Amino acid sequence: MNAQFLEVAAEISPTYVFIDLIEERFDVLEIGGCYLTLSDAFEGALFTNLENCQVYTPEEMIRQGRVISRSSEECTRLWQKSCRKVITDLKTLWPDIRFVIVENYLSESVGDLNGRRMFEDIQNIRGINTILKGYYAFMKSIVPEAAVIACADDELYFTDVKYEYGAVPSHLNEIENQRIAEKIIADINRMD
Repeated sequence: MNAQFLEVAAEISPTYVFIDLIEERFDVLEIGGCYLTLSDAFEGALFTNLENCQVYTPEEMIRQGRVISRSSEECTRLWQKSCRKVITDLKTLWPDIRFVIVENYLSESVGDLNGRRMFEDIQNIRGINTILKGYYAFMKSIVPEAAVIACADDELYFTDVKYEYGAVPSHLNEIENQRIAEKIIADINRMD
């Protein structure tokens, strides 16, 4: 909320920026001139007004703001505008910065190496994945020099039914996570 992304980046002077848009599956909250992703992290947070030290729950924040649907044209326009700004700012501050786009989507299936089934909410999952696909296409258009790690077509791109953080479409299995990490390392080595 304090728009400190570039300040944090300045402290570490990044060589690489990794872009994964899986959190862009959530709606957005507009409040006080700021935009917040209504993510799992938002749901578990408390917010303190620094002026009066009052603490707000996520529900109170939502009541005070305006929710913008992720599937709306307004959200897409805001998102694209913000992406352009962040990429421009990063390239201005660090002209040699390298970008890696990790093209992650919601998994359509859950299971293990012995068998899988489709998630019950498959239509919603596919709808969100369509939005994400458009976002990734836009990101690749404004950062054409980025290395792109695309794994969604991998045979093992599924959620582990026993994944320790929950068998939900945003989680993959450990084997696929390891493969993605290996592809990232290989692409970074090619960039150097």
